[in-house]
Amino acid sequence: MFRSSIKPSLWLGLFFFLPALAHSASPVNPCATCHPREVEGYSHSAMAHSLRRPADEPVGSFDHGPSGTKFTIHSESDGLWQRMERDGYVSDYHVEYVVGSGNHASGYLVRIGDHLFQSPICFYTRLGRYDMAPGSEDTRNPDFIRPVTEECLLCHSGKPLHIKNTLNEYESPAFSEESISCDRCHGEPARHLKAPLPGSIVNPAKLSVAARNSVCEQCHLKGVVRVLNPGKTFEDFHAGLPLEKVYTIYTAAIPPGSPREAIKVISQAEELALSLCARKSNGRLWCGTCHDPHSSAEQPAGYYNARCLSCHKRGLASAESSKTSDERTLAPISQLDPKRAGLQPRRSDGTARFVSRSRHSLLTASCAESGKWQRSARDCNGGAEAQYCSL
Repeated sequence: MFRSSIKPSLWLGLFFFLPALAHSASPVNPCATCHPREVEGYSHSAMAHSLRRPADEPVGSFDHGPSGTKFTIHSESDGLWQRMERDGYVSDYHVEYVVGSGNHASGYLVRIGDHLFQSPICFYTRLGRYDMAPGSEDTRNPDFIRPVTEECLLCHSGKPLHIKNTLNEYESPAFSEESISCDRCHGEPARHLKAPLPGSIVNPAKLSVAARNSVCEQCHLKGVVRVLNPGKTFEDFHAGLPLEKVYTIYTAAIPPGSPREAIKVISQAEELALSLCARKSNGRLWCGTCHDPHSSAEQPAGYYNARCLSCHKRGLASAESSKTSDERTLAPISQLDPKRAGLQPRRSDGTARFVSRSRHSLLTASCAESGKWQRSARDCNGGAEAQYCSL
């Protein structure tokens, strides 16, 4: 759902005038000169707030039982500080950056010399309190020692200024752009600014399947490990390339008999690939089918239901017509009956479960329970997914 607000009749004029106009545009986002609607819409998205300097952060304190550590978060005239007290020792760390939009949680980065480290604590927005960061919940000696690598920041920030051949050293400041910007999905804009013609910038929707999916998978396909191709760095990837031109992402197969809770560790791209909708679409269904990063739905439930109904309207029309308008708008996707959408369980005993915790996958839960997860190497040419369900 990537769209352009530029009318064809304007392209010729823009070809001559855009280079001059770009100099007067914001140096942070020159795209706003010609695409104000898209830039304004994107500015309200979570990605546009992926990393920032601390400002009006919550203060508070909590005790971490397993380690006997007390954490105190306090604000001073020189910024936000996090204090750690354990076994009679006290350490104070100045917070340099906040990671995450804050819609669900916020993490924190501290700078020690030229090195960036992750704080062991997070603020959880829905809970309204601080607690341990994921992975630190049960540690016996939490500390500010987890290095923040370039691989991490290429997904959580705009343009990190990483010092080559180091683990977590950065220039000062550490970013030329703090939050994720347009070029993460559209590529380097220099050529487009000089000659604003169709085809002079990446439109993900018009790429090959592998390259199109790679735009989202660069950050939303987590996997277990990423292995670089010889001579490549993570910074070499850009929108328009298949990921495999730069690195390969390896995922872990969920062992047979794993509980349903195991599915929460997989990423959005894997969940989508496991869904019956994606597997039956022959590559047509992708993240952009339902998600538009240039706008945020005021009523998410109604918006995503409408996206589902754009394909499943025939099967759901009769059931939906019996509901009130409020019910049609507010019914969460997880409550849709897959049988009405033409989806039938393949197991003879009829025990396949179609309702999942995520809108990305209707079949993930039943795959985990049935033990029918399989591994598949992603096809560099065809873009086959890294993991699939044989249910």
